[in-house]
Amino acid sequence: MPWSRSVERMHRPLRWALVLFGASLWWWAALRLVAAPGRAGTFECAVALGGWGISLLPVHAVPAAMAARARARVSPGSPEG
Repeated sequence: MPWSRSVERMHRPLRWALVLFGASLWWWAALRLVAAPGRAGTFECAVALGGWGISLLPVHAVPAAMAARARARVSPGSPEG
């Protein structure tokens, strides 16, 4: 599907911008908690804990369609299957 690839390519910069913004926000909150714990507020704590919670997500989680394609590629007699 060439259309879906072009849409994905078009949205890639937006995704990276959101990732960089979120990472910057998390680092700001974490550094503020370390550097000035008495001055850090609820927002900084929530951002830092939210980022920590997201880090607990399994890195092997993939969309169902991608997992199904990967399972289909593995033959039943292979060591992986």
